[in-house]
Amino acid sequence: MEQLPTDSLNGAYLQVEEARFDQNGIRSLYESEAFPLPRRRKPAANTDADAA
Repeated sequence: MEQLPTDSLNGAYLQVEEARFDQNGIRSLYESEAFPLPRRRKPAANTDADAA
């Protein structure tokens, strides 16, 4: 999810038993605080303070 462009999930869905999640649902599940797997850290933006 970290490396995929937003539109790469067009037409994708995830079905779990009777629940079906479209691209927005998949992203919501991934971004949820309850997501059970570790995520990659987003790189920090470079600032002038970092260079000092």
